[in-house]
Amino acid sequence: MSEEQDQMIPPLNVLKSGQSYQFNCLGRDGIVQLRTSVCKEAKKLLWWKELIPAAVLRLEEEVGKRSQLQKKAMIDMQEYMSLVHAAKVVETSSESPGRP
Repeated sequence: MSEEQDQMIPPLNVLKSGQSYQFNCLGRDGIVQLRTSVCKEAKKLLWWKELIPAAVLRLEEEVGKRSQLQKKAMIDMQEYMSLVHAAKVVETSSESPGRP
């Protein structure tokens, strides 16, 4: 892996300094502590509670369908942009890449 690729990997958050959570899935002992800890850490994440627009979800679904139908992992940009338009994805931020 190149150094550039390595820098794109987000830092790993380790719960409880790497110590395991002990729980009994049959008796449910320890499940509350595990759930509480995971939820607490999740709420610290940058995109916690950020909603994914329905148009983006439609686009993702269509790209997946197209990929399966065509049995290839990639689609060309023109086809992708037609899917973006069909899914009604609109840009609402002036801070998008490539914009002044």
